[in-house]
Amino acid sequence: MPRAGLTPATVVREAAVLADEAGYEKLTLAALAARLGVALPSLYKHVRGVDALHQQLAVLATAEIADVLTTAAAGRAGGDALRAVAAAYRAYARQHPGRYPAAQRAPDPADAEHLAAGERAVGAIRAILLGYGLDGGDALRAVAAAYRAYALRRAGGGRPPSGRPTRPTPNTSPPVSARSARSGRSCSGTASTATTRSTRSGCSGPPCTASSRWRRPADSGCPATPTVPSTS
Repeated sequence: MPRAGLTPATVVREAAVLADEAGYEKLTLAALAARLGVALPSLYKHVRGVDALHQQLAVLATAEIADVLTTAAAGRAGGDALRAVAAAYRAYARQHPGRYPAAQRAPDPADAEHLAAGERAVGAIRAILLGYGLDGGDALRAVAAAYRAYALRRAGGGRPPSGRPTRPTPNTSPPVSARSARSGRSCSGTASTATTRSTRSGCSGPPCTASSRWRRPADSGCPATPTVPSTS
């Protein structure tokens, strides 16, 4: 039976549920129309096309992540806040396997709502780093990348959606220690773990070793992903 009272907001919400159930890559207008019980042409009254649908889903997911991170960080500081935000970010990725990759889509500069949601998400992490005396983009990007990698690993892998490049913001993996955040150091671990990390990131330099544990990525060839202590 066709759905009565269909609105753009309803379409996006149903698209989010469908993406979580079937997978982000399987979110198509045809599949969404079948779910809503409407003819495919009817959807074009509410969304311009599949790319526009993915963009609107990205806005929704980014706003949800911003809410999750802000709530997790409330009343906390330092390492406690970093760990709480990491756990909340991972939980969102696991609970919403279709929305999470949508949130990795780079914001459209012309979409004020998307930009605002991204700023709120980043702001939750920036506020924590300010407690360490850090307000630079490098530290923020390092923690955001670590959160993102952590979420993907704990959620069982996965890749960001194709199309637009991902943004260097959270939507974001586990907390980086205050020591590595202050120093800008990111290379750590054994040769085997670092080699795996280098392979995944496309790093062509030598793997990390005990002697190169605290070298900067430019010296060691190791990817700029901060060490993340396990929270599980």
